[in-house]
Amino acid sequence: MIQVLNRAFNILEIIRRNSSCRLGNIAREAALNLTTAENIVVTLKKLGYIEKNGQNEYTLSEKLFTLASASNNNSEIIKIFRRNIESLSGNTGETSIAAVLHNRERYTIAEFAQVSAINVSESVYKDRYLFNTITGRILFAFAGAEEQKNILRQYFKNPASGLETKIMKLCQKIKKNKISILKKKEIMAAGAPVFLNDRCCAAIGVYMPKSRYYKKPDGMLSSELDIIARRIENEILIGRFNINDFKPDKINLKRSIT
Repeated sequence: MIQVLNRAFNILEIIRRNSSCRLGNIAREAALNLTTAENIVVTLKKLGYIEKNGQNEYTLSEKLFTLASASNNNSEIIKIFRRNIESLSGNTGETSIAAVLHNRERYTIAEFAQVSAINVSESVYKDRYLFNTITGRILFAFAGAEEQKNILRQYFKNPASGLETKIMKLCQKIKKNKISILKKKEIMAAGAPVFLNDRCCAAIGVYMPKSRYYKKPDGMLSSELDIIARRIENEILIGRFNINDFKPDKINLKRSIT
């Protein structure tokens, strides 16, 4: 199997170097007999990674270029969020995180923890329960109506429960305000949505002990979150990304759980 894969990748590289290549030339450059080369080429063509033109020459397909482009795009998305979340953490002196929502689950896209005398346990911002995190609440608030229904069905057996009603009211408040605040025992969190073409594609948040939260200058966290959120929006807009580029399976993200 490994030998076949090596030969297949070698053939793709040969076609790339030559722009287009006939079967005989492929076999010769790959040091394979014609039958072996043909079997691999036929398989690559069936999979859609190469195409055959009118001159009986093989070329790399649009599908292969699209895959390569998507990989580069997704790598750039990660870089954009990581450097901005690190900047947010540095500017606030607190643990910062960015997350996305997909298939009713919350996924971490970037995080940066500040080292200080009192740190926030990562379980606070990687809670299994979507509504226990600031980024989870923001992502839910800006999700489509159908996705919200599916999430509520997942969490609540009784769709008319009082808790669900409270959550929906909270969503209205989150959508109205630019910055959202979450109080959780001795922890405080502030967060903001990140938009792409008027759709919420991610959420960013800052977590800290209450003792440090109340020592922050008024408006400092709100200002920093707004600045970073707008900066991320500008960078992903310049990068010409679309909402589908933020799917966790495309950027190899893991669910945000403890």
